[in-house]
Amino acid sequence: MNSFVVVEHDENMNSFVVVEHDENMNCFVVVEHDENMNCFVVVEHENMNSFVDVDHDENVNNFVDVDHDENVNNFVDVDHDENVNNFVDVDHDENVNNFVDVDHDENVNNFVDVHHDENVNNFVVADHDENMNSFFVVEHDNMNSFVVIDHDENMNSFVVVGHDENINSFVVVGHDENINSFVVVEHDENINSFVVVEHENMNSFVVDDHDVNIKFCCC
Repeated sequence: MNSFVVVEHDENMNSFVVVEHDENMNCFVVVEHDENMNCFVVVEHENMNSFVDVDHDENVNNFVDVDHDENVNNFVDVDHDENVNNFVDVDHDENVNNFVDVDHDENVNNFVDVHHDENVNNFVVADHDENMNSFFVVEHDNMNSFVVIDHDENMNSFVVVGHDENINSFVVVGHDENINSFVVVEHDENINSFVVVEHENMNSFVVDDHDVNIKFCCC
């Protein structure tokens, strides 16, 4: 128990902080507000380093769990209620490496799914409603590293970033069916790194063309 700090407010252990450094539990932090485990934080470093547990109530509302162990390395679980509203799950294991799942309701409104597996590496899906309003997809598969953001069925205000064999690293931003105010950035075999910005009837457009070996990065 070398070099530890304890701060306590009452016998019921409401709102206390413990920071300990010892041989078995190196750098241990506990923050707890009441006996019902509301707003509880635990950070542990023992055999499988860096464990964090945040729990607000017995119903597991607003729950965060970060765990490093032999079976599930770097695991994060955030859950607000039993209906799995606003649920986040990050899991690193042998079968599904780096998995993130965020779900707000049963209708899959505002849904985010990120996972790494053998078939679809680094896949992200965010969907707000059944009509695909405000839809975001990031995938790495046979069409490596493309992003699609779509706000409505009319494709108003969408963004596409794609990497494929024919057109490597291109970006398309469009606002409406009449293609008012859209931007296209493409890399392909014939024209490396060019940018097109257009408004309505092709008035006020800019084309920036570069050749060979100019990379495009979209962050």
